[in-house]
Amino acid sequence: MESTIWPEGVSAGLSLTYDGGQPSHREIAIPHLNSLNLSSTFFVDGSAWVEDVPFWTWNMKLGHEIGNGCLVLCGEDNGSLSRWTTEMVMTEIMQTNEMFRETAGFEPKSFAFPWGYPNCSGGGDYRFIPQAKFIYCRSGMEGHNNPTNIAPKYLKCIRSEGLNFIELRNLGQESLNRGEWVIYSFDGIGEGERAIDAKTHEDLVNWIAEQEEVWVAPISTIGDHLISAV
Repeated sequence: MESTIWPEGVSAGLSLTYDGGQPSHREIAIPHLNSLNLSSTFFVDGSAWVEDVPFWTWNMKLGHEIGNGCLVLCGEDNGSLSRWTTEMVMTEIMQTNEMFRETAGFEPKSFAFPWGYPNCSGGGDYRFIPQAKFIYCRSGMEGHNNPTNIAPKYLKCIRSEGLNFIELRNLGQESLNRGEWVIYSFDGIGEGERAIDAKTHEDLVNWIAEQEEVWVAPISTIGDHLISAV
């Protein structure tokens, strides 16, 4: 990898992403991140946003990014939306964006697909809908991102579900050693079917905060830099 792609003193990039704006994100993740001065991306759905608009807008001011997460909790086990038509997908995305505009005066730059393949009713691929609307789309596929040739409309990530701290650390470290952009993805923290253990999350975030040559920032922040640097 070219070391010049990253800002001076930085050898790799890392983003933490959280799906749905769940209570554990508000009660566990954000307080911990704020205590370490780390900013992340929260893909918030409409119900979580309207439940506490002041909380989310305040944390945006602290540096966290709010992305459109209207579909992240709707996917089936394989990630598909088999009961959704493309028209339903488009309507949900547009209505959620309108909610952000009306309540806080902004429109998200990023969007997250549910885990798995982006198929909807009839097996149709609906990824073209959010890809036409957002600058960055975090996919539901595992992998890492080459900073000199990123796919901003379908970014790959590390899924945290079912992994312990050592496994998550090692997966990230291998990619960071290559100078890549690592994106971790979290569902619930300490609760829920796809949750990561709360202590595992705490240990991982603490380890990330110790990596002095790794740039930890929201998806749109790192993405904007890489697009402009290439």
